[in-house]
Formats: sequence, C-alpha cells, structure tokens
Amino acid sequence: MKRLRWVVLGLSVVGLVVVVMLTSAEMAEIRRGFPLLSRSMSRLERVWPVGPDLEHVVLFAGLGFLWRVLMLRTRWWVLFLALVALALITEVMQYMTVGRTPRWTDARDDVVGAALGMLLAVPVVVLLRRVRGKARA
Repeated sequence: MKRLRWVVLGLSVVGLVVVVMLTSAEMAEIRRGFPLLSRSMSRLERVWPVGPDLEHVVLFAGLGFLWRVLMLRTRWWVLFLALVALALITEVMQYMTVGRTPRWTDARDDVVGAALGMLLAVPVVVLLRRVRGKARA
C-alpha cells in the first residue's frame, strides 16, 4: 500500500508537468477533442473573470486534497511547502514552452488552491486516522 501511495503521488506530479509543458496549440486541440473538459474549463473561466484563475485553484486544490489524504504521516506543512515549490517550478517551466506565459499570479492561485484542497481534506484525514487507530487496537 505504501508503494501505491508513492506511485499515485508521482503520477500526479508527472501529469501536472505534462499539462504545463503543453503548447497553446496542443491545449486548444485537447479542448476541441474533449468537449466536456472544454465546457468545464470555460465555466471556470466565466465564474470570476477578473479574479484568480480558477483553473489553477481547482487543479492545485485537487492535488492538495490528494496529497494530504495519501500522505497521512507526513506533516501538513511539509506537503504544503512541496506544493508551493511545485507551483513555482511549473511556472518557471513555462518559459521553455512555446506559446505559454508564466505569471506569478498563477503561482499564487496554485498556492491558494493547494491550501484549500488541504483544508478540505482535514475531515477525511481525521476519519482515516480514527479508522487506522481502531484497526491497530
């Protein structure tokens, strides 16, 4: 089970890196090929057009939630710092991608999403710890 956690964690990072390295043309092609994904992204873009980039918030909220639930024994602040580093690294990586523009506001939105996801995971983490504690007793 421990190995499976690390595999899922690694796949989440690889998936994020793949998405970050897609060019604008490739992103447009994916949106054309997957209308449901495109509609979902369009809805997120319309929710708050001048505020934070909700696509970034939602993506990193999912990562924050997943990482927190997977890594129960890891201190929350270690996971948070890892997600902050990942947010910064993925923005810097966009300098190497054609048609992509790295923005520090996107990194900010990533960090907000990571914090939100980790907060949303708290009830699940508490429940899992209780179940795990009862199983050992």
